[in-house]
Amino acid sequence: MTLEIALSLAILTLTLGLLVSGRLRTDVVALLVLGALAGTGLVTPTEAVAGFSNAAVIAVLGMFILTAALTRAG
Repeated sequence: MTLEIALSLAILTLTLGLLVSGRLRTDVVALLVLGALAGTGLVTPTEAVAGFSNAAVIAVLGMFILTAALTRAG
């Protein structure tokens, strides 16, 4: 097992643990994973932010914003 594979598996395991435990919000976990992947060099910074140009990512972001607004509004 190479170092890259071990780092990827460790980040994936930690991500799943954080999502299942619910200790952090989903969007925070996603940004932490993005930072971890870019910080460890598994993806380049350009590749890390390239997903934000995808329409599906923008739609999910919009859903998070709408959900937060509806939750606060009661």
